[in-house]
Amino acid sequence: MKKVSVLFLLIVFSCGCTTAYKFQTGKPPFDQGYVVARRGYVIPEYTVGADKSVPKDMSVAEKRFKRRKDRVEDSYKRMGYIQNGFMGSAVDSVFMIGELIVGIFKWPFTAVSEYKYNHNALYRQKMDKLDEEKEAKELERVGKLKAALDDYIQKDLSKEGLTVKPTVLAKEKAASKPEAVISQPQEPIQEAPAVKEAAVTKETEEKAVKPAAGAPQAASIKELEHEMIQEKVVSSPVKSIIVAKPLKGFSPLTVRFYGNRSHSTAGRIISYSWEFGDGDMSTKENAINTYYSGSVEPKQFTATLTVRDNKGNSAASAVTIEVLNK
Repeated sequence: MKKVSVLFLLIVFSCGCTTAYKFQTGKPPFDQGYVVARRGYVIPEYTVGADKSVPKDMSVAEKRFKRRKDRVEDSYKRMGYIQNGFMGSAVDSVFMIGELIVGIFKWPFTAVSEYKYNHNALYRQKMDKLDEEKEAKELERVGKLKAALDDYIQKDLSKEGLTVKPTVLAKEKAASKPEAVISQPQEPIQEAPAVKEAAVTKETEEKAVKPAAGAPQAASIKELEHEMIQEKVVSSPVKSIIVAKPLKGFSPLTVRFYGNRSHSTAGRIISYSWEFGDGDMSTKENAINTYYSGSVEPKQFTATLTVRDNKGNSAASAVTIEVLNK
């Protein structure tokens, strides 16, 4: 029995149930004092004061951390930002195995759903609406937890004779499952070759200096050069649009990417080229990619979509995916 108990304790310890905390100077806007990092991930609410300030006195930071630790971590866990070591490495592993087994049986249904989504506009609208409703509920739930945590910090600061405005930190963190974002398209600039540009510039100068006989006075060289630059900027008829769900979550994070909203006013889109930022790529209109992070701090990946129409026009856009480590 004693050996079993010792073995259990070793397993618990190896699972990371002993959490490491570190007092350190923060990064903007918390760079004027001390913050606390939990396993390398800074949680401002441990020590934050009025107007996003953090204490310059270590003893004040330690007292705030001691008072707030349990409440702050409970709120973060309920929001989905952190998990304790045992849940993250032992219990969660069991759930992952279960999800893998269930996923094998669900795969035919998932494949059918994906096909219907890509080929049935009404079904796509229905699924998008369900996803939006689900995400809206999640955002509302997380928002209430944030407001409650901010209210708790305000009451805690009153013990020091300080006050902090509610939701002072609400804009500093995104929800654990943020709303899908459509990235802004990047319109390429079509530039003339450098040699040709130089030739045109020389010709322009000659026309400006030696106007033709009987012709009206030519504009200044600067004005002509400005006109020439304006003529070089050609807006692409192609718009590359990305919809990604979710934008943030724990590793391993499976993200669904949709490029079907991309369009061209000059023709039709004939190719899609995805680069997910982790080395994986795809040429599908809509794609799925799974991100992994072994780092302690959140890791960001930039996913890029380049589309091309049947007239040879192309455009690219990008979106950032943030992967948290449990």
